[in-house]
Amino acid sequence: MQQEGVKAIIGIAIRDVQTKKAVGILYLDYRTAQDFTELEIHHARSFASLVAFAISNTRKFDERRLRLRMDAALQTVDAIGMELNLERMLDKALEKLHHFFENTTLCVLTYDEGEHVLRFAPSTLEFYNIENPLYFNWQSFPLDGKSIACRAARRALITGQPEKENVSNVSSDPNYLSLILETTAELCVS
Repeated sequence: MQQEGVKAIIGIAIRDVQTKKAVGILYLDYRTAQDFTELEIHHARSFASLVAFAISNTRKFDERRLRLRMDAALQTVDAIGMELNLERMLDKALEKLHHFFENTTLCVLTYDEGEHVLRFAPSTLEFYNIENPLYFNWQSFPLDGKSIACRAARRALITGQPEKENVSNVSSDPNYLSLILETTAELCVS
């Protein structure tokens, strides 16, 4: 740390989503002194959860796919590691994830507590093109409304834990909003 001139660090344990066993640590180090806000600590925890899900999912695949997904998680964390600005952090994370998951449409929604809605993060619309004319101008979704993402968010607010919705056939889910017409499956993680 002295050799690299690290002045501040955030370290978050990465725990297996299924077993809750420790599988690693995500740490972000900075070469300038930092007074971390609760929001920045929350973001670090969120990215540790993202890495935990990536690790959990990779265990279900063969060794080759494991390496690819671990690389995706590590490169994503590396890309965002030095950013404290949320918008630039999301830009970098989405760019890296888009590179690794080419055939996947990526979307980030943020929770607006005052209006009780999920809103598209500004960076998202670069990677997520709404095709259905019924939803062209939609920028936010009422949390108590129809949407798989809103369903995951509602559960997360109740449990206080990361929640996921993994819908393998969206046409059979009454909460699915057909924003992109070719979508067949949807995974939402709070």
